[in-house]
Amino acid sequence: MTFPSSMVDRIVPATTEHYRTLVAEQLGYTDRIPVPAEPFTMWILEDNFIAGRPAWEAGGAVFTKDVAGYEQLKVRLLNGTHSLIAYLGALSGAATIPESTALDYIETAARTILRHEYLPSVTVPGDVDVDAYEAQLFSRWRNSALGHRTSQVGSDGSVKLRQRIPLPALQMLDGGVMPHYLALTAAAYLSCIAPLPGFDPGIHAHDMQDPARESLQTLAAASASGRELAGKVIGQLHLLGDELATRDDFIHRTGELIDIIHQQGPRAAARAAAESTALLPAQTRSIR
Repeated sequence: MTFPSSMVDRIVPATTEHYRTLVAEQLGYTDRIPVPAEPFTMWILEDNFIAGRPAWEAGGAVFTKDVAGYEQLKVRLLNGTHSLIAYLGALSGAATIPESTALDYIETAARTILRHEYLPSVTVPGDVDVDAYEAQLFSRWRNSALGHRTSQVGSDGSVKLRQRIPLPALQMLDGGVMPHYLALTAAAYLSCIAPLPGFDPGIHAHDMQDPARESLQTLAAASASGRELAGKVIGQLHLLGDELATRDDFIHRTGELIDIIHQQGPRAAARAAAESTALLPAQTRSIR
């Protein structure tokens, strides 16, 4: 008996009354939980069947020995970048991912983190064209018909970011390079979920759900600066894992970016990340 590993990639926004109404009007029946979905779909299956396998490739499935490589692409390039788009967008007043991606500074930040901070940590499957994959991602994120909300993508960050940030960040830090945009992702997340006293992240951030929100807000309420908050959350609470909890340079950079977001706004924080990245040696910024 075998249990082939598999991975599915498709953006499916939460059901809303809008979709229920569309189903009733266009299809003529009541469905309380219709599932909207994008045209894109990816189904990856491990080619490990004990006695032959179904011809699902006829429907677009991909059989491979490297499911892990495709999973890395999804979790880091898609999901990791998606998180940054959602948090910066929410802080900028963008209700949806397309609205967020349309902001020039957010698109620049998304392309930079994808190419320079996530991609170097990924073992790209041999049949994947990275340039085409990136273009496809931005096309998906610009799909205004889906109405994928920044509050949905940004929810549960305390669980999601722990799966996305640590390994790429540690790889860069061990190479002597600060991952400014990964730090920006953490800073934007904390600014949305647990802002310092006196800072209002906006309605879309308030709508995000997170199991750690209460505990993080308690820490924020007792913090006098972004550096202090980052130290408590990343260093003491180990929100991004045990290893990053020991990297004071990353914690301090995250705290600096929190302070910039609170004092000058998310665009200024993205600009600070861009300016710091531009100062890095050329070989550390090369595009694969």
